[in-house]
Amino acid sequence: PDSLLETTFYASNLVYVRSVFYWQINEICSNLFCLQDYLGPEIVSHYVSHGASTTEIIKHLITALKKNANSDIAALFFEALRRVYERYMAYLREGENQNLIAKSYSECQDLANRLAGYYVGAVRIKNKSEILKIIQCGVQFAFVDLPKQLSFLEAALVPFVSKLPSSDIPDILTDVQKRAQDIDMNEDPSAWRPYLTFVEHLREKHARNEVFHEEKEEKPVKRRGRPRKPRDEPVRNLFDGNKSSDEESVSDSDQRGHGGDDDDEDDAFDQPLINTFRPSASKLRSLKGVSQQGTSSQRKAPTASGSNS
Repeated sequence: PDSLLETTFYASNLVYVRSVFYWQINEICSNLFCLQDYLGPEIVSHYVSHGASTTEIIKHLITALKKNANSDIAALFFEALRRVYERYMAYLREGENQNLIAKSYSECQDLANRLAGYYVGAVRIKNKSEILKIIQCGVQFAFVDLPKQLSFLEAALVPFVSKLPSSDIPDILTDVQKRAQDIDMNEDPSAWRPYLTFVEHLREKHARNEVFHEEKEEKPVKRRGRPRKPRDEPVRNLFDGNKSSDEESVSDSDQRGHGGDDDDEDDAFDQPLINTFRPSASKLRSLKGVSQQGTSSQRKAPTASGSNS
């Protein structure tokens, strides 16, 4: 600020904005006439001007206002943009401090980007009427005192145009061009440069033919209890007599190449486990009978040799 009066003004606004965080914001939001008529736009116009702490406080204020069904957010955002732009114009008319002029213009652009950032995803479709209202009010304001305020188109409205689908651009383009159709731009080309830049941006936006679909985020379903175990391959039943497909894929040539003993062993291996007990038991009985016959023959052998002698 250049004077003591401006310093006092900015300090008083900053103190008020900081007090919002410590005071009950809902109580402030209940007085909508006071907020929307002066205090609301004035506070929001300082959204990006006084550091991170003030930005966070104003963010909470905007969030509280958006939750109130009676709040006119489009009017709030436009008035905030208009006030930060008028501060830039005041410094521009003075023309003394070029750094301050550039800083105030940059603040206008930053505020527009920050406010347009509230319209993302499905919100820009749901609240498209708010975006259109901000642009319509902004265009009307820019053409009030031609060509002095045309830079408002480029500084404050371009971020909101990018939030619209291409189908809404022709109406805006027609309105803007109609307002300037009977004016000779060659008299002051530099003053009309923001207008030409804005029109070119509208044409490029329309040429992209963007269509915004409603974006719905799929929320993951939370399962209660222990997580499911991965499914394993089914275990073969020991008492099932059916063979698996892998066991049935043995070719005839392989079967011919093996001998009889190997075939018996393969058959015994392919059979269910319960069936393998039966031939094993029979083999044991046959072996037991053979061993008993051998023992009895050995006992009779000495008697036979003794009789012959």
